[in-house]
Amino acid sequence: MVRKIGSKNNGCTFQLKGWYDATHKVWRLNTTSIASRDFSRDLCTTADHCFLYWRLCALTRRLADYFATAYHQKRQGSLYGWAYTTIIARSLCLFPDGDSKLSHVQRSPSYRSLALCVSFWITPKSQQQQAACMDAVGNAIPENNGYSNSDEPHSSSALIFLGTGCSSAVPNAICLIKPSDPPCQVCVQSLSVPPERNPNYRCNTSLLIDCCPSGGEHKYILIDVGKTFREQVLRWFTYHKIPHVDSIVLTHEHADAVLGLDDIRAVQPFSPTNDIEPTPIFLNQHAMESLKVKFPYLVQKKLKAGQEVRRVAQLDWKIIENDCKSSFVASGLEIVPLPVMHGEDYVCLGFSFGKNTKVAYISDISRFIEETELYISKREGHQLDLLILDTLYRNNSHNTHFCFPQTLEAIKRLQPKRAYLIGMTHEFDHHRDNEFLKDWSKREGIPVQLAHDGLRIPIHL
Repeated sequence: MVRKIGSKNNGCTFQLKGWYDATHKVWRLNTTSIASRDFSRDLCTTADHCFLYWRLCALTRRLADYFATAYHQKRQGSLYGWAYTTIIARSLCLFPDGDSKLSHVQRSPSYRSLALCVSFWITPKSQQQQAACMDAVGNAIPENNGYSNSDEPHSSSALIFLGTGCSSAVPNAICLIKPSDPPCQVCVQSLSVPPERNPNYRCNTSLLIDCCPSGGEHKYILIDVGKTFREQVLRWFTYHKIPHVDSIVLTHEHADAVLGLDDIRAVQPFSPTNDIEPTPIFLNQHAMESLKVKFPYLVQKKLKAGQEVRRVAQLDWKIIENDCKSSFVASGLEIVPLPVMHGEDYVCLGFSFGKNTKVAYISDISRFIEETELYISKREGHQLDLLILDTLYRNNSHNTHFCFPQTLEAIKRLQPKRAYLIGMTHEFDHHRDNEFLKDWSKREGIPVQLAHDGLRIPIHL
């Protein structure tokens, strides 16, 4: 089958035979699944379904390219081009969790790819019908994916999640270079959905505190600088218009928290002779000793005789205590260390901050130290407004991290007003598990959800 799309006289045809066959086959196989089962999981239960899903994704990309070209060349079919390109673009957007009108099935990219392809066989004939169709699409599908509008001026403080994934990040490379049968749906999705539209694409855990007192200057405090820091800068610093980093705070010295330190120079003023003001970096003594070995050239204060000057990140190392009673100030914000166990042989730091809104950030934990738990617990009169907490695996347990059951149990004990989860592996599907958390939150009376990379939360610190 060859179908001509657009004006009769525009001379443009698009070969859809193979794509239509694939679409029709999936539609025939899954009509009942759409209404009755978890369609996104059903689609990827066999290699055949996965293959067809990839074909559908390729179709949307080819059609988007075709119509974008037609629109820019102002061909007669540009109205169709604009309409279909808009449908494609919005269909590839992932729905935010707050849209109660849409089921988990309807949020899945597999379902939207199918719905998109079916829409091509129900083409509105008149401009009035097209406008009505576009209104319907616009009302049903939000413009963004839970991200704030980067073009809006931000005059208040905010928390920006630069990364919400585990040390190996998501997608897991092994799932792509040596795929399982059936393939990992969360990781395979990264091949078809752009990272900025894919909440299952997760870099190493990292939080940027945008601290802006009322009418004051923005100060940017970065928690952890992991292996994926450069990617986070390119993606989220540009999106949220972050011009620099004023201070750095480290939770610990593992690779996923420090191996991006060399790239800090990318967010510092350029000086070939390193003649710039160093960025303050706060860390405990154990991390300091480790980083002297990992990054001797970043710690070194003076050049040795005959040593050439090389441009490197300029850092001002400041030691903090593993003690809830020993707060410190980073770029005007008072921060309290929250020591926790990260495995029974290792103390890692979380952090609490905010006078008006009390926030705790704990990215790597296997067990609470009693003093720390009491410091952030409602039963001791220290209820948190927001808890950001580690959860590694969806099922089972781990010796150095909280996993989903332990995380939820800890939230029930601490009783924060709200919680976001970070540090997830590819076992977590953002939409599926946020549906579960929506029910859990109603039952327990504590709003909890998975965070995603790029999420910005305005907050009054």
